[in-house]
Amino acid sequence: MQLLGRCLKGIHVIIHLLLVLMADQAPSFQTGNEEYGVIEVHNLDERAFMLSSHSRDIIQRIIGLHKYTTSTIFLFASPQ
Repeated sequence: MQLLGRCLKGIHVIIHLLLVLMADQAPSFQTGNEEYGVIEVHNLDERAFMLSSHSRDIIQRIIGLHKYTTSTIFLFASPQ
């Protein structure tokens, strides 16, 4: 999942069934920033995301991505 996202660039939404798995794997997705370009990881279930300023910043970042971006944004969420 990581390799595919890094190669394709852009925005990738990952739905994890368990919050514990998501909390464990999300930090490992940020490795390799220099080799693969800018990699951002955001956990949509964190309390920080619920703050309007933080969610607004992420939305603006997503809107500002160009078609041929060198950035990869992973958005983690859970169905819970």
